[in-house]
Amino acid sequence: FYTGHWPDYDYLLESDSPERLAEIKGWDKTENQPQFVFFFQDTDLQKRVDSMKEILPELEFETTIYPGNMDRFIHWLNPINANEKIHIYRNKARIPEHYKAR
Repeated sequence: FYTGHWPDYDYLLESDSPERLAEIKGWDKTENQPQFVFFFQDTDLQKRVDSMKEILPELEFETTIYPGNMDRFIHWLNPINANEKIHIYRNKARIPEHYKAR
């Protein structure tokens, strides 16, 4: 916000086609492909990952982010509030090596 640069991201809903997004965004060129793909919710996770791997074959599991203490507290106060894990996959075509923190 403060730098005047907004991150560019895309998302797919259940009814969306990954193939169509790949076509629109020009993912046939590696430089147009996303560096990371985030998967929210565990529902049909492997099926969704496999579907994306048909388009981005070099996806590799990176990590899973779990809700923090504040997230769990807010969910306890208001169970309607989503409290989801996020599964992060790295596109090795864009970022070949796993980053290791010092």
